[in-house]
Amino acid sequence: MDHNIYQKLYKKELKKEEKFEIENNLFGFFELLIEINKELEKDDRHNSTNNSKK
Repeated sequence: MDHNIYQKLYKKELKKEEKFEIENNLFGFFELLIEINKELEKDDRHNSTNNSKK
């Protein structure tokens, strides 16, 4: 991850803890999006009117 982007955004040097927190938050966000997508795909398969597996 390019830490220079964050340094330009916050206009300061980020501490190691801040970088770690940002990376973990971003990683957690993408994990959440993947889980939501999986649940939506599962619902779509079971609720589809054209589903040949019904």
